Amino acid sequence: MPMQNIISQTRSHLIKDLSAIDLSAFFPEWNWLLKNHQNIILVSAAGDVFFENSHGEIHWLDTSVGEINKVADSEKQFAELLSDETNLDTWFLSSLVEELIAKDVKLKENEVYSFKILPVLGGDFSVENMEPTEASVHFSVTGKIQKQLKNFSSGAPVDIFPF
Repeated sequence: MPMQNIISQTRSHLIKDLSAIDLSAFFPEWNWLLKNHQNIILVSAAGDVFFENSHGEIHWLDTSVGEINKVADSEKQFAELLSDETNLDTWFLSSLVEELIAKDVKLKENEVYSFKILPVLGGDFSVENMEPTEASVHFSVTGKIQKQLKNFSSGAPVDIFPF
């Protein structure tokens, strides 16, 4: 089954059409974390990425905190897990995305919702802290920031240079 079809039509607003997203800025800025996770299967409207590795396992890159986590052993298991509202809210920020849409904050086909202040830097998970951002800008900036933060302990003072 094509991965774009694993989310029901009524929830299709939670994912982006991969053909409309410029991923050229993605890999250069996230290779430090991804290594062998290079088969992108989904990009969420909230700016996260799902990969399938060579073993068929599905992993989730949470760009808000700079972590990659295994979420399923296979595409089939991933599709089953997507029927759970908790998983949709955790992995796709469905409640936030739906609230943004209800407030008429809609995305263009090449945009994702991006945090104004990343949660890892103290930003909150709220509609006020999210805005439509061109996907390549989102992936470039979040990748650069998360790479700089990877060696700092929680609460340590940091200077961030996104560009």
